Amino acid sequence: MLNKAKEAIVSADSRTKGILAMAVVYVVIMLATVSSGAVNQITNFIPTVDITLKDGLQEEKDYLVKQDTVSNVLNELNVELDTKDTLNKDKEEIVQQDDYIEITRVETKTVEKIEKIMAADDDIKVVAMVFHETSTGMINPVKEVGKVAAKYGKWFFVDCVSAAAGELIDVVDMNITFATSVGGKCLGAYPGSAYVCGKIDALETLTPEMGKNVYLNLAKHYIKAKTDNQTPNTPNVNLFWALRTALDNALADGGVEARVARYKECAGILRKGMKDMGLKFLIEDDAKMASTVTSVFLPEGKDLKQFLADMEAKGYVVYSGKGKFEAMGMFQVANMGEIYPADCEEFLEVLKGCLA
Repeated sequence: MLNKAKEAIVSADSRTKGILAMAVVYVVIMLATVSSGAVNQITNFIPTVDITLKDGLQEEKDYLVKQDTVSNVLNELNVELDTKDTLNKDKEEIVQQDDYIEITRVETKTVEKIEKIMAADDDIKVVAMVFHETSTGMINPVKEVGKVAAKYGKWFFVDCVSAAAGELIDVVDMNITFATSVGGKCLGAYPGSAYVCGKIDALETLTPEMGKNVYLNLAKHYIKAKTDNQTPNTPNVNLFWALRTALDNALADGGVEARVARYKECAGILRKGMKDMGLKFLIEDDAKMASTVTSVFLPEGKDLKQFLADMEAKGYVVYSGKGKFEAMGMFQVANMGEIYPADCEEFLEVLKGCLA
């Protein structure tokens, strides 16, 4: 073959000779590459994929990485995980194109960052935090942040809407100045009523002029309750009655501690059952999971809307994930209110059937 190639080059004109010579060189290089085994390495080629990484409080960033386990990808990106940090994916899961990886860094790093902000700005008077963040089902480090707020003399306002009567909240130990919640959710009354638990010395500093509107003026409510045991405006008596009854129920039969224990028992049954089905949770650390909400991912390939419709047809309503979590096939299971262990076992049977 090479002799014929040589003859063709010799008999050709000068321009053709150059082209043929280059072709021969290319063929020789390719033959040498094959014989050296370099082409065989293509069979071990590792593809690259686009991913989005959300690391704690940092903004989302897009990366092009080699397709590997989540753990190895994070190592490649020089992202270190502390023992208490959590991921929205299993560390040994293989990342796929357009995967979203989120690292939840709470505890020390978040608290340290909050303290730096407080220490650097004397104009900050109030620090606000949500106790139970319901779009994830995560409990925030309220006690740790409350300690920092007290250290720098800041008021600490905590939204306990989805936590009151569902989590153990010690307003004194957690240095909470104001805690707000509602009659519904874990307390079990009708929605529409709300209440505030506040330190008297903080309430005494409030004046009606500080309020931005008429009906939600905290100073007016405090003054009227203190002087006349009344509200400044006509209340919804039906909701007040329901709220009082729900509070009485929460304090009876073992108190709030017993209710929280029941919620934790129910959550434990649900989580064990769903884990046994092979389902994965958004939050893997039990210490950070709320007692009443669990965020779960559907198996790959399962349609979320159809799943929700199937569950509703069986008499159960579960929420789809919020925002980006909905696109990831996440749904949420809540065990608030008059829900008991037997109800959870029955739910798991229905869930298993809808996932089949």
